[in-house]
Amino acid sequence: MASSTPSFLSRLLLPKNLGKIFFWVGLVILLLTLWQSRFFLTGDGPTHLYNAKVLLDHWQGHNTDFYSTYYTLNSNPEPNWLGHLLLAGLHSFLPAWLAEKFLLMGIVLLFAFGARFAVRSVNPEQEGLTVLFFPFLFTDPFHMGFYNFCFSLGIFLYLIGYWLRHKDQFNWKSLLVLALLFCLQYFTHPVTLVAAGLVMAGSTFYNFVLEGIPKRFKGLYFWEKYLKLAGSLVLTALPALAILLWFLARKGMGNPGESKPFKTLLLELWHMSTLVWQPPSEGALAKIVLLTFGLLILLGMFLSLFQDRKAAGRGLGFASMLMLVLYFISPDNLAGGGIIQMRLQLFPFFCLILWLTSMPLNDSMQRTIPGAFFIFLCLFFGLRLGTYRALGKAVQEIRSAKVHIPARSTVLPLSFAHAGKKPDGSPLMKGLWLFVHAADYLGADKSLVMFDNYEGNTGFFPVIWNEKVNPYLHLSTGPGQEALPPAVDLKQYAATGGRVDFILTWCMDDTYAENPDFQRLQNQLAEEYEKIFVSEAGRVSLYQWKTKH
Repeated sequence: MASSTPSFLSRLLLPKNLGKIFFWVGLVILLLTLWQSRFFLTGDGPTHLYNAKVLLDHWQGHNTDFYSTYYTLNSNPEPNWLGHLLLAGLHSFLPAWLAEKFLLMGIVLLFAFGARFAVRSVNPEQEGLTVLFFPFLFTDPFHMGFYNFCFSLGIFLYLIGYWLRHKDQFNWKSLLVLALLFCLQYFTHPVTLVAAGLVMAGSTFYNFVLEGIPKRFKGLYFWEKYLKLAGSLVLTALPALAILLWFLARKGMGNPGESKPFKTLLLELWHMSTLVWQPPSEGALAKIVLLTFGLLILLGMFLSLFQDRKAAGRGLGFASMLMLVLYFISPDNLAGGGIIQMRLQLFPFFCLILWLTSMPLNDSMQRTIPGAFFIFLCLFFGLRLGTYRALGKAVQEIRSAKVHIPARSTVLPLSFAHAGKKPDGSPLMKGLWLFVHAADYLGADKSLVMFDNYEGNTGFFPVIWNEKVNPYLHLSTGPGQEALPPAVDLKQYAATGGRVDFILTWCMDDTYAENPDFQRLQNQLAEEYEKIFVSEAGRVSLYQWKTKH
């Protein structure tokens, strides 16, 4: 007689069990991405780690007299404090590279579990759809080193999930938690704070209209319900909005950049530009991801005919359209912050995933959809692994100069190949410029002043340059020190009373031999500096000020 007990394989293929497998294996892949080499190079990450070291030295009273010549601490509650505080705290008991690694792991874990929390808040039976979020973590913001923004994505998902769970039955405890989450959202990134507020407001408005039309917007209970919803949302968001308004009052709106042309934004969305790190190899895969979302939208529209009218995520489809509109109309620069529209490209997809979670998917759909996105995740990992490892080796090469630089020195890093070069001179990668600030790893575990510390020149971070010796004002000339080739005048900076003890060059060759900025640098190096180190692969050279001997 045949047994009626389900086999191990049949139990494994149940959507709930398969979803857990996709989640945990997918999480391992995300973490392996970080651990494939000792250093995971991002555009701004080395500078964040360096400034965390400066903060830590200040708090511990180490070399404060040395730093005070060049830096002042920012006492204002800037949105970018969180990542630096976490890095400084980790660095107080861990080596710098490990402190950064744990911070990046925190971003990954917060994002992954935040996504699962949000999915469960919409429909706990469809936990497997959490893996749809995973390809959207290692995107341009992550690779550019926007750590606070990446932290904000996990907070965003927890905030939306918590609101969905409690919006119909708020009490003082849940209101307080929601207010704290809003404040935490501000201290990670204001763009995500605005996005979260719009998603909640848009979803509430959609449900108000959908429920109000049949009732002709009449009835005491109906109005009481939505007035409470709107009131609780405004009340809990108010502290964070007050801090945001204070921030805008201090910084001013600046010169808001115009939105990119509609055609450009449409093409960037079509090419999934924020998802593609290494074109053209990832371009085809990103297109498949986008087309898959197109099919899922059609599926969701059909299934919405059978959707429970009380489904938690019912208004998130409308919120997704709202976020898409914001992506197209938002300025790309505001209040001194930039690259806004690239960040906004993520949120319509987040809302779509949660909207799809609210649909009555059958078992086959609950297996196939997460399975497809799990495959996408694996393919992205495979396509990027070789480049990640090459970047890690390049960082080790830059750091090989560290032993020749004593503490309490000033260092000017100059990059002549922002996207990097291989030892044979061929391009290391395409797309993002990750080597502009890569040398800041030198100051991550030694008390140095790094003259490429762009954070100190913005006023949005904890450490600020003293204006008198700010290299971005007094050392840069013409197109500036981050141009190709870098444009600096060492003699001009000496007039400030500051000094440049060491100059580290990355991939400096004769590519720019005819450029006047390059020629001036070569002349000043020959007059005032001595080359004391060349890396084994020849991509890094270190020059020491002759008077320093």
